[in-house]
Amino acid sequence: MAELIIIFREVLEASLIIGILFTYLKKSGNSGSMTLLWSGVGVAVLASILVSILFQNIVGGFEGSSSKIFEGIIMILASIVLTTMIVWMARNKNISQDLEDKARESLSSGFKYGIFILAFVAVFREGVEIILFLYAIAVKDGISIFPSVIGSLLGLFAGYAIFIQGVKIPLKKFFNVTSVFLIFVAAGMLTYGVH
Repeated sequence: MAELIIIFREVLEASLIIGILFTYLKKSGNSGSMTLLWSGVGVAVLASILVSILFQNIVGGFEGSSSKIFEGIIMILASIVLTTMIVWMARNKNISQDLEDKARESLSSGFKYGIFILAFVAVFREGVEIILFLYAIAVKDGISIFPSVIGSLLGLFAGYAIFIQGVKIPLKKFFNVTSVFLIFVAAGMLTYGVH
């Protein structure tokens, strides 16, 4: 269950960020930058896959007590990242305006690849978080691929519904409820990592 909620949330966050940038580019008449936006998303997805493969190879190289130490470090790191993400989401009231300001600044500066970098960083950050969280959950409880796939599809569908179909979803309430659940997940990761 934890992996489904985490994956859903992370994919939804990435979808929302890309949706905000997409909507801003469309409204502001910068449709020419759409290629850079989608290129940033594509490169970030590929980079996330490569980091995942690299991470799995690094994990496989540890044996004995060094494996346990590595697992503990990753568990503690994942709990810290998860907690800071929850706090950041709670503190930032107007993420949409902040992203639009960054996009406006990027376009007005004349730096051609600013939109690409915004999209890349947003998606790649979520990808790395997913890698950390899934590894931490797999170490602690084991993992099934089915909830991860369902969470990804639900996150993409929700992002599509919000930005393309204009569906109103009470996102603040959703993030508040899942944040409470994720605080317990982060606490479990920290406890397991410290043991």
